[in-house]
Amino acid sequence: MNTLFYLLNLNIMCFRKISILLIIIFTSFYVQAQLTVTSASGITPQQLVQSILVGNGVSISNVTFNGSSDPISWNNIGSFTTGTTPTNLGFNSGIIMASGGYTGAPGPNNSVGSGVAVSPSTPDLSDTNLLAVVGSSVTSLHDAAILEFDFIPLSDTIKFRYVFGSDEYPEFVPSFNDVFAFFITGPNPVGPNYLNKNIALLPNTNTPVSIYNVNNGSSNTGPCVNCQYYVNNTGGTSIQADGMTTVLTAWAKVMSCNQYHIKLVIADANDRIYDSWVFLEANSFSSPQVSIQKKPSNPNASAQNAIEGCSNMVLTFKYPFKPSSSLPISIVSISGTATFGTDYSMSIGYPTSNTFYIPTTADSVRLIITPIFDNILEGTETVTMVFQTAFCGDMYDTVTFNIQNYDSLTAVAYGDTTLCNNQTPISVIANGGVLPYQYLWSNGAGTTANLLPTFTSDTIFKITVKDACLKNATDSVKIVLDCDFARAGPDVKICIGGSTSLHASIDTNNHHIVGTPIYSWSNGDNTPTITVSPTTTTTYIVTITDVFSDKDSVTVFVNPLPIVTATSDLSTICSNGSTTLHASGAQNYLWSANITDLSLNGQYTLENPNVSPKSSTIYTLKGTDVDSCSNTTNVAVNVSPQPNIQILASPNPVSVFEPIVHIYDASGGNYSYLWFLGDGSTSTLSNFYHTYSDKDTGRYLINVIATNAFGCFDSANLVVIVRPDETFYVPNTFTPNNDGLNDIFKVYGMGVLTFEIYIYDRWGKTVYKSKDMNEGWDGRIDNVAAPDGVYAYTILYKDNIGIKHSKSGAITIIR
Repeated sequence: MNTLFYLLNLNIMCFRKISILLIIIFTSFYVQAQLTVTSASGITPQQLVQSILVGNGVSISNVTFNGSSDPISWNNIGSFTTGTTPTNLGFNSGIIMASGGYTGAPGPNNSVGSGVAVSPSTPDLSDTNLLAVVGSSVTSLHDAAILEFDFIPLSDTIKFRYVFGSDEYPEFVPSFNDVFAFFITGPNPVGPNYLNKNIALLPNTNTPVSIYNVNNGSSNTGPCVNCQYYVNNTGGTSIQADGMTTVLTAWAKVMSCNQYHIKLVIADANDRIYDSWVFLEANSFSSPQVSIQKKPSNPNASAQNAIEGCSNMVLTFKYPFKPSSSLPISIVSISGTATFGTDYSMSIGYPTSNTFYIPTTADSVRLIITPIFDNILEGTETVTMVFQTAFCGDMYDTVTFNIQNYDSLTAVAYGDTTLCNNQTPISVIANGGVLPYQYLWSNGAGTTANLLPTFTSDTIFKITVKDACLKNATDSVKIVLDCDFARAGPDVKICIGGSTSLHASIDTNNHHIVGTPIYSWSNGDNTPTITVSPTTTTTYIVTITDVFSDKDSVTVFVNPLPIVTATSDLSTICSNGSTTLHASGAQNYLWSANITDLSLNGQYTLENPNVSPKSSTIYTLKGTDVDSCSNTTNVAVNVSPQPNIQILASPNPVSVFEPIVHIYDASGGNYSYLWFLGDGSTSTLSNFYHTYSDKDTGRYLINVIATNAFGCFDSANLVVIVRPDETFYVPNTFTPNNDGLNDIFKVYGMGVLTFEIYIYDRWGKTVYKSKDMNEGWDGRIDNVAAPDGVYAYTILYKDNIGIKHSKSGAITIIR
C-alpha cells in the first residue's frame, strides 16, 4: 500500500535525513538491565520530537523545549531504548523527560531518593494549571522540563502512550508530590474549546495521573489507590524509580485538519530532590488512519486473486474505532488490463458514484469486486485502484489484484473389471478447475484419487471431484465379482480373559450352494459357529468347501484391561475442607465411597470430582476404556480436626505511658503459633507479654495463625488500642478585677476532643456555659459583675480515643 501525506512531504523528507544525523550526534550512556539513555544535547526540539515521538496521521511545528526552539542544552530531556531484552517499562524506546538529570533514570533501583541536578539550571516555574493538578500542598515548582509544539491531526482522535515513574514513591504518597501533566489547547468537537486541558488522566475518568492518585500506600502495603495502574519497582533492575505506572494512554477527541497546541511538562514540587520521570513511547503520538485489507471471498481457491465465477475480491476499509461522523472513502482512479463493466462489477454504483462511507455505527466498510464469468479465455488480467482515505489533505492508498479465468473441471475414472477376489485398484484423473481438488467416492470407498477398495458384490463406484471453486465433475467405475463366497464375519474385540463367538456363512449372492458345505477353521474346529478365548490378538481363517473352495478370515482383537489410577490432591484434609480426586488410565469413570459422601452427588462420573468428606473415606474408582474394558482402584482421604483459637489481650486499651499488653490464646489447644503484632513484631509463643512503643499511640491489629499437628489452621484478629493519657487542669480561684492578673477563669488541657463546661451559683442557676475550652468566664453574669463567693462547675469532655469523662468542683471569686 502506498500512502502519501502531501501535507507532510517536506517535513518527512527533512526528518528522514535528520534521523540519520541523530545517530551520529547523540551521545549514549549504557547502563545495566538493558536501559540506555541518550542525550538530546545539540539537536533542536523539532528534530527530537519529529524523529522519535511522532507517528502516523499528524504534522507538527513550532516545537520548543523550556521555551526555546534552539538546539537543546539541558540535561533533563533525552531519548531511551531498552535494547533486545525487555524491561518492566512496557515499551522499548522513546523520549524521557525528568525533574532532574535524565541519567538518574536507569536502574538498578538502589537509591531511596535519587536526584541529579538539572544543568543548566531552570528558573522556578509558576504554572497555575500544573499547580492545580498536584493540589494545595505544593506551593512551588522547580527543575521543570517543558516540551511544547503545535500539531494538525488527520483524523478525529489524537493519542500517545507513556509511563510516569518517581523516586518519591512510596514514602511521600500522603505528602506533596512531584507533578506532571499533558495540556492540550484547541477546538473541542463535543464542547467548549480545550484550554490547557490535562489529558494525563486515569482511564475513563477525569482523575489526573499522579503519585497521590496512583499508589499502594506509603509502604506498598495499602491502602490501594488505583493500584491496578501501579508498579512497585522496589529492587527493580531496569529503572531507578521506586514506583511507576503501568503503560497508560493519553488521548483526546479532536477536529481533523485543525491546529492544536500541546504542552508536556514535569517538575519537582517544593524541593529539588527525589527526581521523577515521564517516558513517552516512540512513534505513539499519532492520529488513527484507515487501513485496507485485501482478501478474496474464497481464499481456498486463491490467496491473492479473484477468479471468474468463483471468488470475489473483498476490500475492507477499517478505522481503529467507530468514527464520530461518517468517513468518506473515494475511488480516485481505476486502471489495469481488466475492464470495468466487462470483466468485473462493484458493490457500489460506480462510475455514477465513486464515494462510499464508513458509518458512525461501525468501524469498517467493505467494497466487493465481482469478476464476470464470460467463458472467454483471456489470460490473467489486472486491476489497480487508488483510494483517498484521509479526513483531509491528500492521502492515497493503492490496491492491485489479478482476475483469473476459470477453466471447466473434468474427471475420468479408471478401473472397470471382472475378478474373483474382493479388492482391485480404481482411480480418477481430474483436469481444469482450480486446485486443490476434493475426491468423494460412493459406498464409503475413500477420499483420494487412487484407491484399493474392498467389496462383496458387483459394485459401481461413483466419483465426485470438487475443486476450490466448489464446481463438481463426476464419473464411475463398475466392478463385477463372480467367485467370492466365504464369510467369516466382522472382526471383533474382547477384553483379556473374555470370550466371543465366531460365525461363518456363505454369501449366496456370489455363490450357488451345491451339496453340504464343509467348514474348517484354522484352530481345528469344523462347525460354522465356534467360541474362542484368545489371550492375544489372533486371526482365525475359515475354509468353506462344496464344489468350490473359498477362504475368509476374522481377527479377534484382545485388549488389555486399563491401568486405572486414582489420586487425591490432598491425602489429609481439614474439617470442612475439600480436595480434588483425579482419575486416569481410562475413558469413562465411576466413583463410589465406602462411607456416604453427599459431596460426591452429581460427580460420580467426573474425571476430577471435588469432594468434602465429613470423615475419613476410601473412594473406589471404576475405569472403562474405549474398548469397554474395565478395572478398579482405590484412594483414601483422611479428615483431620480443625483448630479453634480464642485470642485475648489485657489490658486493652492500654496507656501509652505503660504500653505492656498480655497476649495469649485462651482455647487451650496444642498448636504452633505465628503472631503478627501490628507494629512489625512477631511471636511464636502461645502466651506472652508485648510492649508497644511509648512514643506513639494508635490502633494495632493483632493477627494470629494457629496450626495443629495435621496442618489444619485457624486465624483470628484483635485490635489493641494504645491510647494517650489526657492532661486536665481546672483552677479553683480567680480575681476578675481588671488588673490584668488572673481576670479570667479558664480550663487548660491536652488530648481533649470535645469539651463542655457549666458554672452554677449557690442556688443552682447556670451563670456560664461554653463548648470551647479556649474561652473563659470573665466573672460576669448577664454583663454584671458576679458577687464574690463560691461557684460550682461541671465539665464534660471526651479524650482523644473517644472515652467520655466528667469533672465537678468549685471555684471562688475574690476581687
